[in-house]
Amino acid sequence: MGQGFPLFDEGQVGALYPPNIILFVIFPFWLAFSLGYVFTFLISAFGTYLLARSFKISKVGSTLAALTFSFSPMMVLQIHHYNFIQTLSLFPWILYFINEFFETKKYRYLMFLSLVIAMQVFTGFQQITAYSLTAGFIFFIFKLVHAGKDIAFNVRIFFVFVFFVLLGLAISSVQIAASLRLTQEARRTVTITPQKILSEFSYKPSDVLTIFNPFIQGNPKKGTYPSFQTGGWGIFWENSTYFGLIQLVLILTLCASIAIKSKKGKGKNLIVFLISFGLLGTVLSLGSTAPLHPVFSFPPFSLFRIPSRFLMFTFISASILAGLSLDKIPLKKSMLIRSILIFGLVALATVDIFRVWFNYHLIESKDEVLKPSIFTEKIDKNTRLFSTGIEREWTDIFVKVGWQKDNYAYYNFLKNSLAENSNILSDVSQQKAYAGMKPRRSEIVTSFIDGSFVKKDGSLTISTIGEKLLDVNNVGYLTTTKPLDSSHWELVDRVNFKDHSLYLYKNPKEASRVYIATDYQIATTIGEFRGILEKKDADILKKVVLEEYVDLLNSDQEIRGEVEIALSDNTRVELQAKLNQKSLVVLSDSYYPGWKAYIDGQETEILPANINSRAVIVPAGNHKIEYVYTPTNIKIGLLVSFLSLVLVIGVFKFLKMKNFY
Repeated sequence: MGQGFPLFDEGQVGALYPPNIILFVIFPFWLAFSLGYVFTFLISAFGTYLLARSFKISKVGSTLAALTFSFSPMMVLQIHHYNFIQTLSLFPWILYFINEFFETKKYRYLMFLSLVIAMQVFTGFQQITAYSLTAGFIFFIFKLVHAGKDIAFNVRIFFVFVFFVLLGLAISSVQIAASLRLTQEARRTVTITPQKILSEFSYKPSDVLTIFNPFIQGNPKKGTYPSFQTGGWGIFWENSTYFGLIQLVLILTLCASIAIKSKKGKGKNLIVFLISFGLLGTVLSLGSTAPLHPVFSFPPFSLFRIPSRFLMFTFISASILAGLSLDKIPLKKSMLIRSILIFGLVALATVDIFRVWFNYHLIESKDEVLKPSIFTEKIDKNTRLFSTGIEREWTDIFVKVGWQKDNYAYYNFLKNSLAENSNILSDVSQQKAYAGMKPRRSEIVTSFIDGSFVKKDGSLTISTIGEKLLDVNNVGYLTTTKPLDSSHWELVDRVNFKDHSLYLYKNPKEASRVYIATDYQIATTIGEFRGILEKKDADILKKVVLEEYVDLLNSDQEIRGEVEIALSDNTRVELQAKLNQKSLVVLSDSYYPGWKAYIDGQETEILPANINSRAVIVPAGNHKIEYVYTPTNIKIGLLVSFLSLVLVIGVFKFLKMKNFY
């Protein structure tokens, strides 16, 4: 992926999330992946159930709450975001442990809170973690205010709470350290602005109608939902708010009864808080159309797109309110009728959930999904692939026809593109990577190449810039959605489906992942780099582009030599080089912090070459060159995580028998 991609730093693979470790170590991929869904929905349901029970809601009411949150749109419609729902499934647990801390007055629940926070960080979807912590602080303050203690007590307990939150973050330091490094490399704070956040992915006032009918504005499955437009129409699975008609009626009934009755009490305080909390989530989701939009100018909210994910506040509130309302159904004189009514409402709510969502997603057998692409056997695995136009083709197909027609046929056809990151299913290397956050250098190179393809008269042409970058990045194959008008590329194969086609082209030039450069030139800005590429006589395979001057004084004799890859895996690459004089040896793998280079065991400097490749200066003779990935920040983060876990054990033993008052 992406010439070598910092997968752990990006985080969404959830490498350190315990359920992932257990499932993917024990079971084959397809089974572990499927079981992960089962565990995620169970974790969500059980956490919501316990939260409802801690609010003194009956078992039946708590079951309704669990069903409502666990099968809300944020869970059901986001199953394609595997780690998204894993992170969200832990959200009810944060509120549960805070509530239990106040109900039981035992510190141990704050210890459990620390562990849940760490688990959320390990799942890798940090936006939901940030929003969960925000909700936790709001809920903690609500509970603290209603604890009825003096100011000094409140301040002390608040700082205790902050300590345990920080402890949870400290436990997950290894992941935080890695993600912060990628954030810096990706320059996310530059590319994600408050204006972009508020204009592109906010919840629209018209989306409120989906509370009554999720498909009132169209159904993506049937190709009837409008296409996404920046600043205009949103995304269905981000903006749908249907959590059940039965639950909605129950909540409206509860609100009406609260408005009529003026009686105060603990129960009413909770209901008012939940209503306010749910409305807060909706208001924050509205982005620029609501008065709270200035919060997105401050971290951590300024770091994340899609403010509509604040709807998680709304869904958890609606779930608990539905359970509370169920418990308040009268008819005490006839317990049999009341029981029948309550169980009937839960049954109807369950049927409604399955009625709406059961057939929404496309389901296909694992063998069909994991079957290699038709193009796979025709690609040399020693080179990389570059795909262009696939995302536009994908959007063009599924926005128009959805995914209910021809069952899996459209997916099966587009799988032949081997586009990022589906290429890994066929063990083919791809120059691109699709991710929530990518290294800036990788994005620059990819955008240069993508921008070099021009559509003309139903075919594609490649500019000089694209040709050069494809060569130096070891791209031996292209997949396109249009025929390629180029004398430099040979058509290998073509697959068709209805009126759509995919083409596989081969680069006849010998593309190598590692090569020897005879000289170098300097570019310190993207503009200077583009200027070099635009020169027709500039051969950056021979005269590599560096970002600083280096000591490379060669004799007049012709540089001769050879270099080959002796070993290559995810965190180590070994090269064998034979040179007649000092030269630059370039490896077209991504330039990223954490890599160290050694020549015959002696560490040497890695130079960024052609923006996203690695180069080292190698003296004349026979040499062994090693690249080893040993990121210092992850080592430090791992140490902090370990020490924090030790601290958790020590603090737990110390506070095991203590109450906070």
